[in-house]
Amino acid sequence: MTNFNSDMYPFEENGKLCPILSDSDFLVEAYTISGYRSSIKTFCKKIKWENKPRVSISLGTEQLAEILISLFNSPAARAKLNSLQHKKSKIAAPPLHQAIWNWLLTTNPPIAEKFEENCVENANGLFFLSSDGLKEILKEYDTDSTDSEVVGTLARVTLAFAMLQPNDAKELASTFIDKFPTYNKQMGLS
Repeated sequence: MTNFNSDMYPFEENGKLCPILSDSDFLVEAYTISGYRSSIKTFCKKIKWENKPRVSISLGTEQLAEILISLFNSPAARAKLNSLQHKKSKIAAPPLHQAIWNWLLTTNPPIAEKFEENCVENANGLFFLSSDGLKEILKEYDTDSTDSEVVGTLARVTLAFAMLQPNDAKELASTFIDKFPTYNKQMGLS
């Protein structure tokens, strides 16, 4: 297992978002494709956080991208987003890990199916991933010849599970990096 340090989220709750997730185009795509664009826009308009960019009434894609980067680089804003997920609130929007999961279900059902097959589902219908489950998924991919877009998808979904399972975050990332060591920096590891 890879040993690493990271001061980035999801490995450090108070850290900035790791590089592979700190991609404004991806964040907008994840919330849009998942059907959460409207709810995340409402959240961003109504909730305040430190260093939040000004928000115009008609929040377009470019400004939404800028605000999502600010949101996910703010530990306080992320915590607020996560705290509202189970409440019936007009400003609730799904947390990033949920948007990534729903993005995966829409954009790459075969990979989503592999994750579902190797996860454990709890009584509430939530999926959890063990390091062994991730190893099973990654066995199907060759380190040297797998398309970088596929590896990026696998990395983002691994990080989504790291957000959902903070106690397992480093172990999941280590398992991923053991298979794809070139993603070390993109995942915010040193």
